[in-house]
Amino acid sequence: MEPLDVDRIETGLATDRVGGKILVFRETASTNDIAGQYRLRAENDGLCVFAEHQTAGRGRQGNRWLAEPGESLLGSVLLIGWSRSAADILTLVSAVATTEAVSRTGISAARIKWPNDVLIGDEKVAGILVETHATGPRDCAVIGVGINCHQDRGFFDRAGLAGHATSIDLHRSQPVDRNDLARDLIRSLDRWLALALEDRSAVIEAWKRWSSQLGRRVVLEYDRRRFSGHCIGVDPVHGLILHLDRGGVRAFPARHSHILPTR
Repeated sequence: MEPLDVDRIETGLATDRVGGKILVFRETASTNDIAGQYRLRAENDGLCVFAEHQTAGRGRQGNRWLAEPGESLLGSVLLIGWSRSAADILTLVSAVATTEAVSRTGISAARIKWPNDVLIGDEKVAGILVETHATGPRDCAVIGVGINCHQDRGFFDRAGLAGHATSIDLHRSQPVDRNDLARDLIRSLDRWLALALEDRSAVIEAWKRWSSQLGRRVVLEYDRRRFSGHCIGVDPVHGLILHLDRGGVRAFPARHSHILPTR
């Protein structure tokens, strides 16, 4: 499969904030950790770090990201000066941008699973981890994205993820070009980050359009307790909004909740 190539990713990129500098590593422990190491210098705002392989890739709830070298798109974006008080909108932004990038590969069934997984049908194709840091007078954030690209069914069978995870190639007649996908991801993140600073409602409406849960019954775990109800909306600060089966309306923040399977 094609290697990641900085020159190819940068070709025609034309972004304002994200992707001004792009690094590609053959292997690293975590692209989030590498991106975070650049946070002390303001000129590194928008830095993108990609790796062919991660030895300690991580996701939400302490989960590991499993991928063989060259089979996924693994990357992180550094945002310097992004207020920690505004970090919650990054959950929605990153999910919308990643879903948009996946859909541009011809996958019309891509959808968001709260808070920031991307599904094709009922199977996970991408995951996102947003981390924030306080660095002197400037806060910063790192958006980490992992997208399954070239894995076959056998990989997911061996990993015990059959029926739970998928890859882009399993839904296409030709292998996806990871350099094109990286470029589309950077462009989408750049556009939606700018919109988030101007009009949060635009991000929320986009999240609703891509959501796999809006209008449906949801079971989730929050603070070690199980809740169920119909999803009626989302708020960047307060989280997923449910009309509970037992009555009443409640919001569940992304940081402390996750969706449970209903089958």
